[in-house]
Amino acid sequence: MPDVPPANSPPRKRARSMSRWLALGAVLLVAGAVRARQLEQVGYTFDESFCVKMASFSVAEIWSRSGQDTHPPLYFLMLKAWAAVCGESPQALRALSVLFGLAAVAGVYALVCEAYGRLPARPPRGGASPQSPPPEPGATAAALLAAAFVALSPLQIFWSQQVRMYSAGTALVAWSSLLLLRALHRQPARGRDWAAYATAAILMIYTHHFALFTLAAQALYAAGWLVRRGDGTLLLRLFPLAVTLIAVWLAWQPWLLDFLDQRQRVTEFFWSKPIDWSLAGGQIYQIFAARHWPGGEGAAGLAIAQAAWVGLLLLVAGRRPADGFIALAAFLPIAAAALASSLGRNIFISRYLMFAHLFLMMAAATLIVRIPWRLLRWLVAAGALLGLSATAWLHVELRDKMALLPGLRAAVARFDALQRPGELLLVCNPMLYTSVWAWTRDRTACFAEGAHNGYPYFQGTAVMKEEEYLEADTLTASDRHWVWTLDADRWFGHPWTTLLPPQWKCIAETRYREHYADLVLRLYERPASANPAAREQ
Repeated sequence: MPDVPPANSPPRKRARSMSRWLALGAVLLVAGAVRARQLEQVGYTFDESFCVKMASFSVAEIWSRSGQDTHPPLYFLMLKAWAAVCGESPQALRALSVLFGLAAVAGVYALVCEAYGRLPARPPRGGASPQSPPPEPGATAAALLAAAFVALSPLQIFWSQQVRMYSAGTALVAWSSLLLLRALHRQPARGRDWAAYATAAILMIYTHHFALFTLAAQALYAAGWLVRRGDGTLLLRLFPLAVTLIAVWLAWQPWLLDFLDQRQRVTEFFWSKPIDWSLAGGQIYQIFAARHWPGGEGAAGLAIAQAAWVGLLLLVAGRRPADGFIALAAFLPIAAAALASSLGRNIFISRYLMFAHLFLMMAAATLIVRIPWRLLRWLVAAGALLGLSATAWLHVELRDKMALLPGLRAAVARFDALQRPGELLLVCNPMLYTSVWAWTRDRTACFAEGAHNGYPYFQGTAVMKEEEYLEADTLTASDRHWVWTLDADRWFGHPWTTLLPPQWKCIAETRYREHYADLVLRLYERPASANPAAREQ
């Protein structure tokens, strides 16, 4: 009978290490496959084209124009640099979000491994430090399961396919949390570990403002850890954290006034409806169910929220050090968003809760791995993976259907092909104009209908130049005989129409189905001009 190497022998360790890397590779492969689907074919949403247009400005303008909207500038700067290297096609620009989505999956795996599988802390030279709990059995399984949950999450998949900052923020949340735990676990503390965490935290809060809630959870956990686990006086124990937070605060100062202006702007003018139980439940439902999946009732979301709350309580009852961090990072942003929304403008929106969702996935994976009965543990894990796979597949099917719609690209292509010298395209509002701007060959011939001060900030005014607006009444005083318009029906629940003076007559109309609206391209002529029948269509 052949000899079997002991469990702790180098060959067995190498085999286990190889199997872990292969499993993680498989998870990343699946994550990449579902995220990289239909990147080129699906039309830009307004939010995406807003980012594309913002990235076209200079670095100084990006900083100032970001302050006129609601987001910090880092993602726009990263997108500008990425476009300079990889190009400006939808596939190239969305690939940046795909990479950040994969980085979030890998970061979750590394974070759970650090949280549960790399203890105890190292003792300092010349003495012994208090011993941390031993590595938790199944830490690698929990890390792989958490990574798989994030890889298959429809919420994470959707925003990894958008030219938006959410997948970048999610990746930075995961990796900053990992760097924080490494700084805490290493004894004695090393300055470069804290510096690495400070750098990641600064990047995180300059990517999305909701990361400030995650930063608060990180700071609270780190303070509690250092008070309970460190050596020496209390001030000495808290010193590295204090220096780190001061560095983060100082780095935030150049943006602080813009942030306060944005906060006031949101409070006074943001479009969101007042929060109630039904709305809050619906947003919670969207976190876990496929986006745009029919049946997002508030009651189902509230039931999910109660189950998540019970799960976090069970996690904390495990009394492992990292349990508190995962529970706090999951709970605090959601609770803070709910409290802020009840006291002022509603900001309880599913995409803003993506960072907390990351930790909810980790909590679920950890609890599943802790189920003491092996068969039940495997059944629950398999059921969770199958359920997420089903919702992920629904998202893939929806994405494929969206790619089949001709939409904005076809409408703009028709204008580009039929446009005669001197003819212009008047777009019904700045939100649609930014998408037209991203697609058309002749950006000098396209304008947003109206005046530059006639729209609220959340309709994209931060990326608009004054000369890109054109009031329809001014066409009467011009010598133009024809003008094109692009309108949208069934967009945000109502039609958006460019209103030309009555002397302009519509002589052609073409409709294009987009995944967010029905677009209508029209050609108008003045009656005094040449016979409409003479114009070639």
